[in-house]
This record gives sequence, structure tokens and C-alpha cells, in this order.
Amino acid sequence: MGRPGLSGFLALVPKMLLCSVGFAALAVAGWRRRGISRGACVPLLLATLVAVLLSPHQPTALLGGLALAWAGKNSGSRK
Repeated sequence: MGRPGLSGFLALVPKMLLCSVGFAALAVAGWRRRGISRGACVPLLLATLVAVLLSPHQPTALLGGLALAWAGKNSGSRK
């Protein structure tokens, strides 16, 4: 099996852009409102870059999932 052609890549562009915008918005809003720890915002921004640069979704999903788990673990301790 070969790599997908240009039409296969163009079909992935909306998902790539949506993931990158969503992760960037979460990171910036969490950073500015201090709702998410600063350490969890860094992997979210890294997931943003990976979503834009790589077409497979597995690395993006892994980084985003780890960052959201980190953010969820730290946000429960605040009162």
C-alpha cells in the first residue's frame, strides 16, 4: 500500500485545521484564565503544531489526550 495521493491529503485538511484550532484555543484560554496548568498548556500547543505538520491523527490524538488528562488531573485539586 502506498501513500495517499494529493486528493487523500486534501480530504484530511479540514480535520487537521479543526484539531489545530481547537487545541490552540484550549491552550490559550487555559493559559490566560489559569484554568489549566501551564505545564498542560505546553503539550496542547505541541499537539497544535503536530496537527498542522503531520497528516496522521495518531500522534496528535496521543499528545492531545495526554495534555487533557494532565489538565484534568490538576484542575480537580483547585477550589
